[in-house]
Amino acid sequence: MTDRTLLSQSSMRVWFTRNTCAYDALNNKSYIGKLLSIGNTGQKSGVIEYDHNTGGITKVQLRAAHEFDDHGETSIIIRPDGRLLAAYSVHNDVRLRFKISTNPGDITSWGSEIEINPGNYSNSYLSLFEASNGDIFCFHRDRSAPVVARWSYYKSTDGGATWGSKVAMVNPGDGDANQGYFIPAQDPNDPDIIHCVITRDQPTQLTGAFNSIWHFYIDLSTEQFYQSDGTQITATLPFGRSDCTLVQNALGIGNDTAWIEDVIVDGNGYPRLLWIHYPDGRSGGTNFLNKDLYYTEWNGSAWTTSQFIHREASGYISTTEPPRMPCSCFLQSNPDVIIGCKEVDGIYEIHRIERVSASSFTSEQISFKSMFHQWRPITNKAPDHNVFWLNSVMYDNYSHFDQQLLCGTIT
Repeated sequence: MTDRTLLSQSSMRVWFTRNTCAYDALNNKSYIGKLLSIGNTGQKSGVIEYDHNTGGITKVQLRAAHEFDDHGETSIIIRPDGRLLAAYSVHNDVRLRFKISTNPGDITSWGSEIEINPGNYSNSYLSLFEASNGDIFCFHRDRSAPVVARWSYYKSTDGGATWGSKVAMVNPGDGDANQGYFIPAQDPNDPDIIHCVITRDQPTQLTGAFNSIWHFYIDLSTEQFYQSDGTQITATLPFGRSDCTLVQNALGIGNDTAWIEDVIVDGNGYPRLLWIHYPDGRSGGTNFLNKDLYYTEWNGSAWTTSQFIHREASGYISTTEPPRMPCSCFLQSNPDVIIGCKEVDGIYEIHRIERVSASSFTSEQISFKSMFHQWRPITNKAPDHNVFWLNSVMYDNYSHFDQQLLCGTIT
């Protein structure tokens, strides 16, 4: 790592909110959607701007305090006119909220807040994607009842100013009482194709059931859904995990606990996945003391055998949380490079991992002797200061944390 810059006091990055970091090549600026920590009055949905020309940092608050929680980060896309569309929510609230910046390349002025209120239990993890025709899709978790979650989307045909009706897309729990989790990634060559990986629930919250990983993709131009091999999913919406392609059966690797960290689509249009296995954990159990990072990819005809990269963690990262936090991601400008956080002497340190073949990886530690965890990285396609991560001074639970958002350069 060639540099390290403090951007802000910040809350956690929740990895189910996607496109939280956008690079504006025209103005050479990065925009990071974060929950800003300001005193002890809760979290504020906000945007941080980093000017790559000057090193200047600008922060704006989009909304007043949320609940004191770490789940409502801002998703950002740069519209064709250069203005930003931001989407944000609260972990336990029904509303989806949006704002559009007033001027291109400027985050200091925004229009009025746009709100969708479906009236159901809660909506969170908003993720924005733009289709080839300019339509904008907002994917989100749609908890229609306290313990049942499906993933839905809204579509805007006018840049985010207004939104159509909700489309209930997938229920990873196949209708059972689980939360279900979902991570989407856009094809860099065909923006209409969004690849999605899902799990049934968190491995720590399932009892007597397995938490494997499935995949499907959506074509935004037709709003049709497909299995990995292109077979169309024709089941009634919302379809379930059994209608998707099984990526990794956790039972097949020695236990029933899998968890997803990141997904990216390479230049061939094939998805690649980083996922976690807990060799000493059982669904609904408590002994999640080891956390192993694995890699798999779609090769055009099948998902490859998962390859072990490293043991990411041993033991708990805090007094209350098992080691299920996301600690690895792909470099957006090069899907062969992985930014992995691995425990070294009890502290997460950042490593640069490179895929040299489908089953071979090199690893280089690039942060050393940190006082606190260096973890939860995200990346964008900026030429420098392209990796953003957290310096975790303290993290015990949703409402008890103190962290700094840093950025640096990794190639």
